[in-house]
Amino acid sequence: MSIRLRTDRGPGPTPRWLLIVFCLLPLAASCTRQYLVSDAGPQSYYQTGFPIRDTSGELERIVQSVHRIGVTAFYTTYRFAREDSVTESAARDPRTLERAREQYTFDHSKAGTASILALDERGVTLLTNHHVTRTPDTLIVHFRDVRGVTDPGRPVESISIRISQQSYLFGLPGRAPFRVVAADSGIDLALIRADLPGADRWPGLRVLRTSMGDASRLAWGSFVYVIGYPRGYRMVTRGIVSDPGYAEDDAFLLDGLFNRGISGGIILAVRGDTGALEWVGIARGSAAQTEYRLMPESRDAIEEGLLLPYEGQLYMELGSRIEYGVTFPVPMTAIRRFLQSTRYESITRE
Repeated sequence: MSIRLRTDRGPGPTPRWLLIVFCLLPLAASCTRQYLVSDAGPQSYYQTGFPIRDTSGELERIVQSVHRIGVTAFYTTYRFAREDSVTESAARDPRTLERAREQYTFDHSKAGTASILALDERGVTLLTNHHVTRTPDTLIVHFRDVRGVTDPGRPVESISIRISQQSYLFGLPGRAPFRVVAADSGIDLALIRADLPGADRWPGLRVLRTSMGDASRLAWGSFVYVIGYPRGYRMVTRGIVSDPGYAEDDAFLLDGLFNRGISGGIILAVRGDTGALEWVGIARGSAAQTEYRLMPESRDAIEEGLLLPYEGQLYMELGSRIEYGVTFPVPMTAIRRFLQSTRYESITRE
């Protein structure tokens, strides 16, 4: 078959590119499916790029088993003068507290993420980080010397004693209190239990049924999903693995820009052969830098844009500033060992 075009210049040979277009048109019209052509070659055990298949359905199912948790501790603080010369051992004596020059209360809140591992007719058992569930029972601040250095042997400036703590599981009608049933501070893991009669019939509760993966198979550049509650928002984000196996238990690093509340969020890698998601760890925390902040005695909101002189007392608060981009997970190797040592399945039958 030959194709000739009529132009103002008269007949002439058909341009080669036009012949190619005409020949491809019938082929394009007959195609009913789209194909992804890749020259990536054989995949590693866990993929090092964005998944080449749709994972939204699987992620949506997994998200249903991930919940937000919160802990609030309430403290009473007793402040002393430098000339009182209160030692740390004496500060723990109730009679010493009666000599305090000032007394006030405050609360400290923490938030994190937990995943349901077991569910029965009496309640749910979840896995999270130990540091999310723990608050110190006593906080002691010493006076600083002229160089600003704190010495434990110097007089006590204040002692704060925890008077109560409230721990809640969110994502239910209202919120359910939980308790810690097993913990390991060394690897920063904790099993928590919320007593909910008829929990196995609640539509909003689902057990995490994702296969446990192998953290030792992660490589430089492995792509992972992270599901959690940064700043209280349920989110799916991503990260790239670095320095796999840099420490015991097949530890690895992530570059995720994670916010507070992501601690305890599950980490999912993508299998290179099947594209399935596997659970390879949980987010533990990010690199942070310690800093001091001045806090007013009253935290009442002031109308935006209105500058008013402050006449109350100021307090110095010790906090931390997250260094985004460096995240330390708990690898699945450590999670497996923890679950085996605690026998978490038997906890549901207690």
